[in-house]
Amino acid sequence: MLYSGVPALLLEGAPHFTTEQRGTPYFRMDVRIEKRWRLGQNGWWAVNGELLNATSTREVVRLDCGGVCVERFAGPLVLPSVGIEAGF
Repeated sequence: MLYSGVPALLLEGAPHFTTEQRGTPYFRMDVRIEKRWRLGQNGWWAVNGELLNATSTREVVRLDCGGVCVERFAGPLVLPSVGIEAGF
């Protein structure tokens, strides 16, 4: 996933957003591995593992611009997951 960056919030005068200045772009890659086995004629079951934000990137959620622009960050948030699935 790629975000081009949040628009700047200009704080001088009446606060408003502008697209002329943007925050740092955000790039995230998720990873998933899965192994499936057949169950009868049409069924299957699987074991999987996922890792969201495998690149461990911090996301700019707000860009405040007064005299100087300040980026506000979230993360990095990395979420692992392990599961079992079945289909019939």
